[in-house]
Amino acid sequence: VMIKKMVVDDERLREVLSLSRIGLPEEEFPQVLDRVNAVLRMSTPLIFAGMAAVIGAKANILCIAYEGIMLFAALGGALGSAYSQNIFVGILCGQLCGIIIAALFAYFVLYLDTKPLLAGIALNTLGSGGTVYVVYLLTGMKQDTSALASLKFPSLNIPLMAVHHMHAHVL
Repeated sequence: VMIKKMVVDDERLREVLSLSRIGLPEEEFPQVLDRVNAVLRMSTPLIFAGMAAVIGAKANILCIAYEGIMLFAALGGALGSAYSQNIFVGILCGQLCGIIIAALFAYFVLYLDTKPLLAGIALNTLGSGGTVYVVYLLTGMKQDTSALASLKFPSLNIPLMAVHHMHAHVL
């Protein structure tokens, strides 16, 4: 049976994190880094939505349509990037889609005198179903936009979380 063992080679990294002080064996360190990396990567959009909600609450605006806004912005970014093959056009399309949905929320609440909670629920429902429907119309798939040749940002290596500090050794 081959067992892969990850060894941290960087002495400075060991000192900074003091693995022995927190009771974490060195062999578990790469798995912990992978989990922290995944948590930061996956929670970033939720943190941004939370910050938007805090700003809205400070302005005394009740808006729960952030999920729908994010879904349409993500769809616009993916489609804009895929069809233009330019990441900056994708960013612009994503921003425009988010602004359009936010403007739609504002129109419902300010001009049509709709309750903000109901308008938010409606836009979240539209975002959940509408984006899947648009993706299905364009790709024939309901799961994701992987069939589209959209571009992505280059990887960003965070110093203490980068995998290049570790080397795999096979015993």
